[in-house]
Amino acid sequence: MNEYNKIVNLFLSKAKNITGVYDVLLRGPRGNINEELPFTPNWSDLDFSIIVEKVNSDVRKEIKEIYERLKQETDIKISIILVDTEDFFSKFHIHGMQPMIYSFALYDSQSLLKKNLDYIIHKKHSFDSTIRENCYAHLSCFVHELRDSYMKCGNDRVERSLFCRHLARRSKNITWNAVFFMTGSIEIDISRKQLVECFPKLDPDFIFQIGRIKSNWENIRNDFDKVNEVIDYIFHNLEIVYSDATAFFNNYVSQKE
Repeated sequence: MNEYNKIVNLFLSKAKNITGVYDVLLRGPRGNINEELPFTPNWSDLDFSIIVEKVNSDVRKEIKEIYERLKQETDIKISIILVDTEDFFSKFHIHGMQPMIYSFALYDSQSLLKKNLDYIIHKKHSFDSTIRENCYAHLSCFVHELRDSYMKCGNDRVERSLFCRHLARRSKNITWNAVFFMTGSIEIDISRKQLVECFPKLDPDFIFQIGRIKSNWENIRNDFDKVNEVIDYIFHNLEIVYSDATAFFNNYVSQKE
C-alpha cells in the first residue's frame, strides 16, 4: 500500500467519527482504497469532501484536528471541502468549487462511506448561460494568474519545477473548462477530436502530452532545461486555447445582444 492509500485510510478512520457526518468523498482517483490508488510522487494531491448534517464550531474544530494530523504524516498537498446536507442537496450547489463546471467533477468522486453516489444523481443541472459565463470568467482568471505567477517565478530549478507542475495541472483544467464552455460536454476525459474541433491550431496531442509529463515528472523536475522546455510548450498551447475560447465567448455574447 502506497503513501497515498495510507493517508486516505487514516483520513477515513478519523472522518467517519465526525459529529453528524453524512458522507466522505475522495475526489479524483478511483479504485479500492485497500489496493493501490493512482499516485504520482511530487505531483498528486488529495482532495476530500466532508458532508455533514450541520456545520458548527465543533465540527470545524474536529476537521481542523484531522487536517493537522494528516500534515504531520505526509507532505502530500491536502484539501478538504466542508459542506452541510442542506447546502449540498440544493439544486444550485457548486460544492465550494469554482468555476461552476467543477461541480460536475463530483460524479467522478468516490464515496468512502456509502460506497456509491446514487444519492446525488438528481443534482445534475442544465447547461445554461449562467454556467457558460461563469466558466469563461474563471477560465480567464486562471490564465491571468498563470501569466502573473510566471513573471514572479524565480530562476532556480526548485521554483521553476513547482511552477511547471502548477502550470501543467492548471492547463488541463483550463482546457477541460474551455471544451465544456464551447461544446456543453461534461466528460472528464477530453477526446482528440474535441481538441481539433475546438482549437484547430492546438497540438492535438496536448492533453496526452500533459499525461506524459505527469508520468515522467520525477525525471523532468530535476532537469532545469527540460522544465523550461515544458513550460514553453504548455504556455504556447494554453494561449491558443484561451484565444479561441475568448473569440467563441465574444461571438456568443454578441449573439445574445
